[in-house]
Amino acid sequence: MLIEDEVKDTKEIQINFTNSDTEQIIVENPIVGKLFKPKEKNNLPAIIIVGGSTGGLFWTEQMAALLSTKGYATLALNYFDVQNHNLPSELIEIQIEYFKKALDWLKAKPGVDKNNISMIGISKGSELSLLFGSYFPKSLTSIITYVPSSHVFEGISMREHQVKSSWTYKNHPIDFIQYPIDSKFSKDMNPIDIRKIHDTALNTATSKQLESARIPIENIKCPILMISGEKDSTWPSSKMCKDMMQTLKEQNNHYQSKHLDFNNMGHAFFLPNLPPMIDHPSISAYNAANANKNAWEATLNFLAEHFN
Repeated sequence: MLIEDEVKDTKEIQINFTNSDTEQIIVENPIVGKLFKPKEKNNLPAIIIVGGSTGGLFWTEQMAALLSTKGYATLALNYFDVQNHNLPSELIEIQIEYFKKALDWLKAKPGVDKNNISMIGISKGSELSLLFGSYFPKSLTSIITYVPSSHVFEGISMREHQVKSSWTYKNHPIDFIQYPIDSKFSKDMNPIDIRKIHDTALNTATSKQLESARIPIENIKCPILMISGEKDSTWPSSKMCKDMMQTLKEQNNHYQSKHLDFNNMGHAFFLPNLPPMIDHPSISAYNAANANKNAWEATLNFLAEHFN
């Protein structure tokens, strides 16, 4: 309890993201992550969950755990980690094939329906999810993207600016939009400054550079749910989602893709019924919590709608 900026009382609350029916498996080879699934159940639809530029498993593990209570096998997949875990320590030139390896690994797990596997990503994980879907167009049942990008951006280093792609395929860097040469990322930087970097990168790129770095979303052969915030403080996810939906329309993509846009939400989508993370000064806790709740419900409905 906070009264006149003074803490008067505190209360510790324990939140369980799983239940007694949940089996948890730590995965260290050939991929890194954590698998959650209902015990002694078979033919389970499955979901691969990939996080953003912070690395590790914080967002993905909690999302995977809670989704597993809805009857899914869920893989919280780690693809880079500052703590290493035999993974790249920075989001630079990550191999797309790693995610195909994760998909094949999940397909082979007992109890998993190999014909019903979806992918959920947030931020750079959404960029990856759409990119993966365009490279392996018939491999997923659906894709759900929280605050995605329509383009591949430069890789992110917390140490020094390296003009390299975030992703590679067959050992070749995937074309990307370059950040301003004086860009510098850090864990404690103001989110608004991150938005400026991306806006500048988009506004200064040539039309040829924009097209070569554009994710060919029209190649994806499954339904896509895009979730965005108008007040995104990292990159213009709302506009990029609208542009991608327009591309799908122009290319006569017949899959049932949807865009859910929140006027009073930023980049930091999270699970419902938790204190929301606020990344923009004009966003209220109420609006953020409401967006998290509605986005979660939309995620559940979209999964249920498209799993066979």
